[in-house]
Amino acid sequence: MEKVKCAVIGLGWWGQKMIKAINLSGKFRIISVFDVDRQAMTLVAGSIDCCVAKSFYEILTNANISSVFIFSPNQFHVSQAIAIARARKNIFIEKPLGNNTSECEKIIQACKKNKVVLAVGHNVRRYSIFQKAKELILSGNIGEMVYIDANRSRPIGYSIDKKSWRYYRRTCAGGPLIQMGIHLFDTIRFINGFDCKRIDAMSVKKYLKTQNAESFSMLFRLSGDCLVHAMTSYVLQETFYINFFGTKGTLFADAFNGLYLQKNECSFRKKIKVKANNPEVLEINDFYAAVIGEKSFEPCLEEALQNVKIIERILASK
Repeated sequence: MEKVKCAVIGLGWWGQKMIKAINLSGKFRIISVFDVDRQAMTLVAGSIDCCVAKSFYEILTNANISSVFIFSPNQFHVSQAIAIARARKNIFIEKPLGNNTSECEKIIQACKKNKVVLAVGHNVRRYSIFQKAKELILSGNIGEMVYIDANRSRPIGYSIDKKSWRYYRRTCAGGPLIQMGIHLFDTIRFINGFDCKRIDAMSVKKYLKTQNAESFSMLFRLSGDCLVHAMTSYVLQETFYINFFGTKGTLFADAFNGLYLQKNECSFRKKIKVKANNPEVLEINDFYAAVIGEKSFEPCLEEALQNVKIIERILASK
């Protein structure tokens, strides 16, 4: 198998983690990296034995590069993705696709016009715990869905200052909502669907000085009258669960503590064995399959767009 030659843009914490996943996949060969932080770029390039791009333009004009991974901050997604699409290179872009639906639509249009693959990285739907949860739910283990309760929070807001792009509404629309809450929406969509008929939301800004609110509490009414409560915060302790309540039982899916099933007739929870996986490598492999035309990437572009649209509706409703 010949590896696909690619470039990586954005070498922050997540970008460097994803570089490890790209190399582990064995499907791509990174031949160039780019970041505005020249020191970080030099260190990363040296560690993986690839070239340092002198500019973003150099990535665009390098004929050897056929795919580009974008891990840059949200505000650069639209300009970078459109330029890369016009250069006829396939794109893997970390969620969110854009800071708003207008940016998302421009990116999608540019990729379709130039006939390049566009994949949006929503790694959480590939967590083995949530894939197993979907399998159990589709098998009828908890009956018809009545209610979903979800929370993705981390106390990282205290370290966000004016030097960070996460501080500002313009560059990070919704703060924890677009950085963490979006994982809840996409994963619930993957498991149960997220056809949202009504949104009621509240936000709090009490402890942090960021322009964005620090905590969001949201209640959704989905088609079929399933209710969803979701919480995301930059001041709460590390939390990541999605619990599914049905007419026959409840499935407790905690990314840190395991998967548990409680049937209606029982007062205790039974732990379900889940084999660990590497969701980042899985999505890199899926991107490769899309590039060679083997299968379509998930989430589809409409789903990635809808995830951002939900955030816009929340920000408008609170």
